[in-house]
Amino acid sequence: MSEGLMHVGYHVEKGLHTDATGLPEVHSSLIMQQDWHWLAFQDEVESDGFLDTLWAIGDVANIRPRLLVHAHDFNKVPKEDQPRSAPSDAFVLVLGSTHDRTNVLQAAVSTLAQLNASKSIRSAIENLSQIDLRFHWIDLIVGLPFRYGISSPGSWNAHKLWQDALFPWLPWIR
Repeated sequence: MSEGLMHVGYHVEKGLHTDATGLPEVHSSLIMQQDWHWLAFQDEVESDGFLDTLWAIGDVANIRPRLLVHAHDFNKVPKEDQPRSAPSDAFVLVLGSTHDRTNVLQAAVSTLAQLNASKSIRSAIENLSQIDLRFHWIDLIVGLPFRYGISSPGSWNAHKLWQDALFPWLPWIR
C-alpha cells in the first residue's frame, strides 16, 4: 500500500490448520478453531446482502470495490498491533462497473496462483477453498482503498469514513 492509502471494509482471517501445531514459531492462538469466523465467511459471500452492501459502499465512494488476499507462511504470521510484513503471496481483484466484470490488479505468484483465474468475489472465495492452506495464515479484505490524512480530492474525514464505509458492515461483524 502506498502512503496515505488504506483498505477499509470487511476483514476476515484464516488461521493455521491443526497440522501446524508444534511447528517452530506457531503459538496455539494461531491454530484455527471451530468458532472462527472464517468458517462462516463463504456462506456470507453467497448472500446477496453482503455483495449488495459492498456495491452500495463503492457507489457512495465512487470507488470500485476490491478483494485483497494475503498469504503468510506459518512462521511469518503477522503479529497483533505491529506493522505487517509483506505477505509471501498476494492477490488483488478489482470489481468492475457491473457484478460480472472484474480485473486482476495484482496476480498471485505462488501459493495463491489459483486465484488468478477468478472472475468474481464468489469465484475467488471458491477457488481459495480449493488451495491447500494448512500452513498459511490468510488475511482477506473485501472493501475499498481510501486516501487519508492528506488534504486532496478524494480524501475522507473520519466521520464520512465511518458512516459511508464502515457502518454498513455492522450486520456482519461478530
